[in-house]
Amino acid sequence: MIDCKSKFYTDTEIAIMRVARDGDALNSLEDYKNNKEVVKAAINNLPQAFSYASEELRDDEEIFLAAMLHSDIREGYGGDIFKCASERLRSDKGVVLQVVEKDGWCLEFVSDELKADKEIVLKALEGYNLLGVLQWASDELKADKEVAKKGWLEFASDDLKADKDFVIEAVSMWGETLEFAANELKDDKDVVLAAVQDTLGYGEALKFASERLRKDKDLTLVAVNHKYNAYENVDEALKHDKEIILAAVRETGWMLREVPKKLQNDRDIVLAAVEQDGAALEFASKKLKADKDVVLAAVFRNVDALEFASDELQADQALKYLKRGYWGDE
Repeated sequence: MIDCKSKFYTDTEIAIMRVARDGDALNSLEDYKNNKEVVKAAINNLPQAFSYASEELRDDEEIFLAAMLHSDIREGYGGDIFKCASERLRSDKGVVLQVVEKDGWCLEFVSDELKADKEIVLKALEGYNLLGVLQWASDELKADKEVAKKGWLEFASDDLKADKDFVIEAVSMWGETLEFAANELKDDKDVVLAAVQDTLGYGEALKFASERLRKDKDLTLVAVNHKYNAYENVDEALKHDKEIILAAVRETGWMLREVPKKLQNDRDIVLAAVEQDGAALEFASKKLKADKDVVLAAVFRNVDALEFASDELQADQALKYLKRGYWGDE
């Protein structure tokens, strides 16, 4: 019972006001954990307060959905609430459909029967960044093309990981999922080309290609032209290839820092880098930091690049005037 008394409010009304301000307070209100109005008020303030409700109310669909569908529950954080619901609710398809629509990651905690329900699993896989939810589907659904293509290739069946058309579709979206393809497909140029020209990946696909294809210069050029940071995953021998380096630094000048030291002294490469990003001068060789044409190209791109030039060129009046012209210094 609550100690506080008032001639204006009943104990229940006081309990409601208390949990409405602090849902966590329900944990200490033993006499009200089975009071639907008090529990609803607590959940409205703090959806996780559902875990303090009585066993009877944790079997109440209205109460459970009020917590689970609360606007404060973000994707990936509904599991703790879902686990507190009764087994009956966790096995109710209508309820679970609403739950996984709100938070697909709750599929981990549903019954095995519902993990094998195609409608449930497809609903759980809807939305952004839910590819990993496929891991909680039944083995049968992991082998279902319609379902598996909505998830991460890592969790598809072995048969689908060896299916060329299926894998091409998967890696065309996320190139780094090439890591999970069957070995023979990592050595298939069509598959690897699709991976290095992906839509949403981070330029890492090349490192999962077979050793033979990682040594393929044409394929490597495609990868670096598509995403400059693919250069970081280029075969060591090809990292010294001038054409490949030029492709990388023309896309993003600061990639000059990843280039072998010897080639940071290559005038063509450094010029290409500073013309894209003047600050790339920082990674040029000492010799080229003293090359006025190179420094001029860098300063035209970024006046602050002058600080990376040789002491002699930092003192060069023409370059100093150029910088002042940009900034309007006295």
